[in-house]
Amino acid sequence: MLANIPTHVLDVLKAMNKAGFSAYIVGGAVRDILLGIIPHDYDITTDALPEETKVVCEQNHWQVIDNLGNNFGCVVTVVDGNPCEITTFRGEKYTQKDAHRPSEVWFCKELKEDLSRRDFTINAMALDANGTL
Repeated sequence: MLANIPTHVLDVLKAMNKAGFSAYIVGGAVRDILLGIIPHDYDITTDALPEETKVVCEQNHWQVIDNLGNNFGCVVTVVDGNPCEITTFRGEKYTQKDAHRPSEVWFCKELKEDLSRRDFTINAMALDANGTL
């Protein structure tokens, strides 16, 4: 399953793991991989906080081009010329007024909590650097 995943994506997963954090490919990329389709982009989720993700990026000499950590827990970095979005595990709460924008967002430490907020069952799957689904 890992054969078609770009090296820069695996490098991010392995660097986060080496630094002591969990990291997974999630969402549509996992769906596409299972369908035998080459994903257009890869979403990576981690238990590292945005500040910790930035440290890992800096230790690997990857440029951080955007830090949306204050709002979404997302750090955008460039690995071998490829942008990568690395987002902290999070939970969300919605109101009946707006089912598209969370009224509350918080960081969490459990993959299961992060996956439980995703919109479709197939988007609630995660793939690690060893190819474990």
